[in-house]
Amino acid sequence: MQGIKRIHYNSIGIVFHWEHDLINNNTDSYQVIIKNVGFYLLKNELKTFVDCIEETKSNPCNHCMKQTNCGTFLLRTAVEKVDVAVSKTELFLIEDLIKGALFQIELKEYLNTICKN
Repeated sequence: MQGIKRIHYNSIGIVFHWEHDLINNNTDSYQVIIKNVGFYLLKNELKTFVDCIEETKSNPCNHCMKQTNCGTFLLRTAVEKVDVAVSKTELFLIEDLIKGALFQIELKEYLNTICKN
């Protein structure tokens, strides 16, 4: 893909900045693509997404009859009106994608702070 600055990716998706956003100094928003769904999220929304993933992992389908054999989980996202159905493998890949992106973002912020001194 051209016109992007990749932050983190794996087999389920990618997190990146659009180059036109960087040129316009809009570094607060991150494009997140998971399978065929795109989200445009702020850093705090990425953190909220991690919380949603953790909640789904710890409380899968409380009212479901197939709790331990379930093939699909309903994952809340950082976007209030959007939930996605994912497999257990996809859930862990999404967790890796979002946590990996947050790690890269926070590492860059930390290094930029240290380099200013």
